[in-house]
Amino acid sequence: MRRPDILLGAGAAALVAATVLAVPFRPDARAPSAAAASPVAWREVGWSAPFDPWPGGREFRCSGGGCGPELRLSIRPKIGFCNCATGVADDDELDRVGDLDLVADEFGGSAEGRPLAIGGLPGRIRAYRVRRGGRDGEALAIAAAANCNVVVATLSSGGSLPGTARAEGLAFLQRPEMIAWARQAVEN
Repeated sequence: MRRPDILLGAGAAALVAATVLAVPFRPDARAPSAAAASPVAWREVGWSAPFDPWPGGREFRCSGGGCGPELRLSIRPKIGFCNCATGVADDDELDRVGDLDLVADEFGGSAEGRPLAIGGLPGRIRAYRVRRGGRDGEALAIAAAANCNVVVATLSSGGSLPGTARAEGLAFLQRPEMIAWARQAVEN
């Protein structure tokens, strides 16, 4: 072999070795966290909202997956509190019937809401900017109606909603046992 070929080959091998050895030590090359790799688990906890004119509902905390440290979902019926003619057809109605006041001192829509059904119950979902105790965050309000009754759900955390939190919360609400509970609450 000629000397230039040997030097070129050795240089290429050194470059490959340096690249392979450097990757694990790059500051931005982190291994996935155990939380992100673990499965999502929702567990029911006691209703933590303060007393108000409506009966308490159910509250769940999420752990694992992309839930983050404080992701929670509260859901409850409000009997006779929905527009009987249209249900939850617009953002104004969602703002009126929702439970954002339980998780925020101040709130405002961060985007237009959109139609959403929970187990065939027509409703609406909307993302909000929230503020509580001087701390900014995000929340989702969801409401679905039947027979002038509405079931409202609020997905919130102690700050911003983690990347997959919205999908995790909606998937949980669409579970058969949650659909059965929501339908029973508003249809009877």
